[in-house]
Amino acid sequence: METTINAAVVKYLEKLSQLNHDLVQTLAPLKAQLDVSDQDVVQAPVLESVFSEGLQKLGVNFEWSDDLEERFENYKNLLEQRGYFSDESKYDELVLKARQRFFARFAPYMNLKTQEEKNTQAEIEKNKGNDFVRSGNYEEAVECYTTAIFLNPSVHFYYGNRSAAYYHLGKYDNVISDAKEAIKLEPTYIRAYNRLGLAYIEKEDYQSALDTFSSGLVHSPYDKELYKGAELARSNLQEGGDAVDMGQALENFMNTPQARQMAEEMMSNPDFINNMMSMFGGAPPTQQ
Repeated sequence: METTINAAVVKYLEKLSQLNHDLVQTLAPLKAQLDVSDQDVVQAPVLESVFSEGLQKLGVNFEWSDDLEERFENYKNLLEQRGYFSDESKYDELVLKARQRFFARFAPYMNLKTQEEKNTQAEIEKNKGNDFVRSGNYEEAVECYTTAIFLNPSVHFYYGNRSAAYYHLGKYDNVISDAKEAIKLEPTYIRAYNRLGLAYIEKEDYQSALDTFSSGLVHSPYDKELYKGAELARSNLQEGGDAVDMGQALENFMNTPQARQMAEEMMSNPDFINNMMSMFGGAPPTQQ
């Protein structure tokens, strides 16, 4: 069995070597060290099936799939954003560790057969994450929200909640990524616009912040937090010596997908222009 596992690892590394040619030089000495022949490698199962067999012996019914591979890639991308693979000399070793960590974290949920079961567990993980946020344990909250997303990636609140935890951790690139995904899933999710805009402000990208708050105000024209954010972004642009061109700001605003979808409805609203004028240079609009 040990030879089979070693051969499966070598087969996996050979696959990686097609993308990283530096790895080719390490394969021959690795085969010798593991006492693996070329024939062993040819006959070895893919590494994923070895994991599968091990999980099944633990009572977890699991088969590797393209969907799961895609989820692992998303997980790997998240680790890349966190700088996990910053040491390029150990990239392949770290990828293998990441795959092991992926299985260790999500294996308990791989025997959930129906999406309804996964959705129920996802809600449990979300609630656990919320409890961690309330207690100030944001790293654990991120882990719980990540599990919820793994189980049901179609719920915008999960990305929104994780972006909030990332905001408390000062990981603004992750805030931006999650807030954008939340908005993609639910374009009227106002909290995501606010959090996305604030993350841009933290990164001193004031034009993107202004554009973001503008897009949010399309859906909620009287939202005070969005208006305050737009004012803050505008004032920072002016203090930085960049005059705010209202025409350009409105053009950026109208080029957003959300604005294009709602353009006809908005332009038929007599309060629309007044609201936008107020947002870019005057007092907040008064709700009727």
